[in-house]
Amino acid sequence: MGDPAVIPLEYLFADTPGPGELREVVSGVYWLRMPLPMALDHINLYLLEDSDGWWLIDTGIALGPTQSLWEQVFARHLQGKPVKAVLATHYHPDHIGMAGWLCERWRVPFYMTQAEYLSGLAFSRMQPEHFSWSSAQHLRRAGFSEAHIEKVAGRFSGFGDYITPMPMAYRRLVDGASLAIGGRRWRVVVGRGHSPEHACLYCEPLNTLISGDQVIPRITSNVSVMGGEPEANPLKDWLASHEHLLEALPADALVLVEDVSREAAVQFMQLDQYVDCLIPRGGRSLIQSILDNATVPYIIDGDGNCHVYVDAAADLSMATDIVVNAKMQRPSVCNAAESLVVHSAVAAQFLPAAVSALQGCELVGDEASRAIVATIGEATE
Repeated sequence: MGDPAVIPLEYLFADTPGPGELREVVSGVYWLRMPLPMALDHINLYLLEDSDGWWLIDTGIALGPTQSLWEQVFARHLQGKPVKAVLATHYHPDHIGMAGWLCERWRVPFYMTQAEYLSGLAFSRMQPEHFSWSSAQHLRRAGFSEAHIEKVAGRFSGFGDYITPMPMAYRRLVDGASLAIGGRRWRVVVGRGHSPEHACLYCEPLNTLISGDQVIPRITSNVSVMGGEPEANPLKDWLASHEHLLEALPADALVLVEDVSREAAVQFMQLDQYVDCLIPRGGRSLIQSILDNATVPYIIDGDGNCHVYVDAAADLSMATDIVVNAKMQRPSVCNAAESLVVHSAVAAQFLPAAVSALQGCELVGDEASRAIVATIGEATE
């Protein structure tokens, strides 16, 4: 038998959204990254827009700046609509860490499969006294020394320190069920092996799968035999789940997963047999990488000049946030704001607040703007 065909991975973007920022990947589906305090330093989360609110898909870990970043998302990106539901793909703490806090903050229901919900409750409440003879036997069979087993017993606990208390009620997800979100159906596709009843979400009209940790590019999911079920065969379950996914999904489904590294982008630039032309969107380093590495045809549009216009009817507080984000969130990228145009009717009110918020940014302007804020430099071009 010959080697199986290898189909190169393709990525939608060459860069990632900044902390607390959203990026629309397909209509109504927004990508958000939250930091993790480990070598794998982030988790990908998603927001699904509905007509009357937002669904949050996975939540991040309850450590570091996660809560403040969520508040930033709420302040900047919800477009006046509330959060209406929280859904966790599985029980691991980077996925359910903020679920309890989010559900309490917004008073909204929590969606999860039953096995994941009950596992989350159990592992988040585990204490040293729960280490038993069966726990020691499991480690001994895995080759642990008696001294190491004693150490494990002394610090045995769950992940309660890394999550907010889980919601005390949930709405059960089951394989094959569907959720109506944004006028579309999202079908639940359950996988196993990485966790007991992992929920993926597939939307046929968008041909898009939110895979959680069931499908990850370039590496496999963590598949481990746990002490709570020492005779299990999670690898068999994981492989069988991929067969289930292959049967349930079309071959060209868009899978929202991790890895949008520059190394992956370089691979994409060299897919001559798949890519007809690249039209990059990114900063100077991306453009240079294309010049240095691309073997496929490309079109580079050069530098632009991005404007932000504040109208007389604008919400000036929101306009200030937009201006700061457009300029300061990533100043080096090609779509960072370079020019600010303000309606004369609100200039006297808006400009002082905007200048104060744009700390660290050199501002130059015309005579009218300099008459309002004296610290604005003189524009010579």
